[in-house]
Amino acid sequence: MNSELPTSKLTNSRILALDNEKRLEMALKSADAGFWHIDVINNSNQWDDRCLEIFGTCRELFDNTFEAWAALVHPEDIASSKKNYLHCLETGENYDDIHRVIHPNGNIHFIHATGHVTQNEYGDSVRVTGLVFDITYKQEYEMQRVTELNNLWESQQRLQAIIKNTVDGIITINSEGIIDTFNLAAEDMFGYNAEEVIGKNIRILMGEFHSVKHDDYLKHHMTTGENKIIGLGRELEGKRKNDSLFPMELAISEFKLNDDFIFTGIIRDISERKNLEEQLLQSQKMESLGTLAGGIAHEFNNILGIMLGNAQVAINSSQGNDKAQGYMIKVLSSCNRAAKLVSQIMTFSHMDTTVFEPLNLSDVVSDTLDMVTATSPANITLKRCIPKISALINADATQIQQVILNLYSNARDAIGSQKGEIHIVLEELYGHVFPESNIGKSYLKLTVSDSGKGVDKEHSDRIFDPFFT
Repeated sequence: MNSELPTSKLTNSRILALDNEKRLEMALKSADAGFWHIDVINNSNQWDDRCLEIFGTCRELFDNTFEAWAALVHPEDIASSKKNYLHCLETGENYDDIHRVIHPNGNIHFIHATGHVTQNEYGDSVRVTGLVFDITYKQEYEMQRVTELNNLWESQQRLQAIIKNTVDGIITINSEGIIDTFNLAAEDMFGYNAEEVIGKNIRILMGEFHSVKHDDYLKHHMTTGENKIIGLGRELEGKRKNDSLFPMELAISEFKLNDDFIFTGIIRDISERKNLEEQLLQSQKMESLGTLAGGIAHEFNNILGIMLGNAQVAINSSQGNDKAQGYMIKVLSSCNRAAKLVSQIMTFSHMDTTVFEPLNLSDVVSDTLDMVTATSPANITLKRCIPKISALINADATQIQQVILNLYSNARDAIGSQKGEIHIVLEELYGHVFPESNIGKSYLKLTVSDSGKGVDKEHSDRIFDPFFT
């Protein structure tokens, strides 16, 4: 019995060792890992078949040395991998390294190697045992993810740059009407900083008419799907921070994000366009008025011609009757004044002929003021500064005289019965006060100013409308 006991124990130990090796082999195979062992003292490597396969070599080509391993590592990674390995030997810390290897077919594989350092009683590292994994597909996936994230980030940056710098206001809200995005153009348009409106309801940017209806519009859309609020070119009033209203054009789109609907509004301030439309409408009205006035003036001019002719005949026929002649002279004078008014109306309606010719503005202004001075009221002092300027302008002398007379008449009426002064100044200017394209050209500037009360506020916007007052 005693002679059989050691044999039985030895057999059992071998069976247990073989069983453990089998289990280790199955575990390594299941993990798709290669096993390696380095004898530091003898500079000897032991690799299993999977380890050789992962590194792209075979047992016949691998001489089990540290140098043989180093020759398989990618040239760009060998320095850092050696540094990590030597650090483990010096400190006894676990080995953990990721590096690349180049297979015989030229393909590059990413390797993750881990190992445990064993030291002797003197603290010297004598062996390293570890595993190696091929993480090429994982690494490629991670690189692809990084590339996708970089591309996404760049796309977001481009989108943010577009949103930030576009001339149109861009605002996004959620299904509750809460503002999420407010770009720079919207800040300029509404007078708010983004921080002041983000998180608040979009109603603060609307006039009262649309503000009270907005939530109902939004709820109706979310409930029924009807897109009355979605689309292009809706016009409504926006409300600035200072409570002033302005016309704007709104285009709305929607998309779903994380189980919530996001609405994007692109807003354009159309105040200038509205002003231009009003000016065009006013211009069309004035054109129609001019056509009508021209037709009436033409007919009235024919009647005046008959009246003037008959008045002149009556004057000639009433020789010796001073009283009758006095009456007829007044009639003739009134007819002449009416004829001048008709001439102005016909000029306004472009039915009269305008003659443009070179004029010396100094002479025209001086002659007109000489005529005005004779009839100027005693309470008004007329001060003039009309130097002799040789430069000529291309204009109609009658129209220039009419402009001067009208300006003088307005100044006189503004002063009224109080004492006052009217200043009339003519000066020559050069291109530096005008756009750069006109540098080198000279201009004549005529200024008429008075000490009167000025134009009433309600009339100042219409001072250039013909026949307004």
